[in-house]
Amino acid sequence: MHAYLAAQALGTITPHMMCQHINEAILLVLGIKSMISESTAQHWLKFKLGYQCKESKKGLYVDGHECPDIIKERSKFIEQILNRYEW
Repeated sequence: MHAYLAAQALGTITPHMMCQHINEAILLVLGIKSMISESTAQHWLKFKLGYQCKESKKGLYVDGHECPDIIKERSKFIEQILNRYEW
């Protein structure tokens, strides 16, 4: 299972994909006739294998330029500049 998950692209692993792989490949090869559910695959991913479900945004950086403390400091800085140089 670890080899299969390591071969997947980052952000493409889902409980559904894992469930399908286990049911159609691993259990079949082992000769086991029972199947696992998606909720079992989700439980394994989260608690047994340490995967986390989170949204991935490629190339997006957030600098906090709209936070109240940043706005206050920026306003203070602009005011100092305007007071230093008369327009």
